[in-house]
Amino acid sequence: MVTAFIEIDCRSGSVEAVAQALATVPQVATVEHMAGGRDLLITAFVPGLGELSALLLGTIAVLPGVTATRAGIATRLYGEGSRWRLRVLTAGQGEQLRTAAAPPPRSGTAVPLDGTDRALLPELSRDGRASAVALGRAVGLSAPTVRRRVGRLIADHDLALRCEVARELTEWPVSATLWASVPAERLPEAVRVLLTLPEVRLCSSVTGPQNLLFTVWLHTVADVQRLETQLGERLPQLVLRDRSVVLRQTKLMGRLLDTRGRVTGVVPVDPWAGSHSAGA
Repeated sequence: MVTAFIEIDCRSGSVEAVAQALATVPQVATVEHMAGGRDLLITAFVPGLGELSALLLGTIAVLPGVTATRAGIATRLYGEGSRWRLRVLTAGQGEQLRTAAAPPPRSGTAVPLDGTDRALLPELSRDGRASAVALGRAVGLSAPTVRRRVGRLIADHDLALRCEVARELTEWPVSATLWASVPAERLPEAVRVLLTLPEVRLCSSVTGPQNLLFTVWLHTVADVQRLETQLGERLPQLVLRDRSVVLRQTKLMGRLLDTRGRVTGVVPVDPWAGSHSAGA
């Protein structure tokens, strides 16, 4: 699986139309309007590099209003949204949830995803609360088989569970993405420090002019400068190359959002859209 962070420049007046068009693409998980450096930043999941090329050239570049694209491929994902916490629960409450939600043990042997798995994952993206009976009806499996498959997908980390919230309802209403350069031998150390910061929600090494991308949630826009100062003190080997504040999100992990971050619909995340075949 390839994860790509794609920056998109648009003609004046076309950003909204491009964002809405991208939101309908199953391989595009997230669409964000950005202030500074690029008009849109999207996160895409595809099975391989050939499919990424097809997405860039055959789907994104041909959209009316798109003037340029730049793709950074994640070489390793160190932290992402399913592991981030709002930090509003007490230690006891958090422990209760961890105990109740303890994942099943790993299956022991990595099992390649087959066609049935690839059909099941988009259905889970459509409705993570769907019953095993409903999921089985959608993909042609019995409920017990669905339960076993979902348990294996979770245990093998092929499936991650996450609960999102409209940012304006939290103490973290501002989001920003930062690009940085770190000497390769110092990258593990930099990542360890970044993941201790409560603001850091996503952290990934990437291809391109900068080798590190991370997303933060902040209390105010002014906190971008405070965070940069803190990073300079704790990680002198890290050089910030660019930063961009999120103005709004059109799509977040398959959910279509209004201007206040509320869900209006869903386009399930499906890296294999158009290529499903049971047992393949």
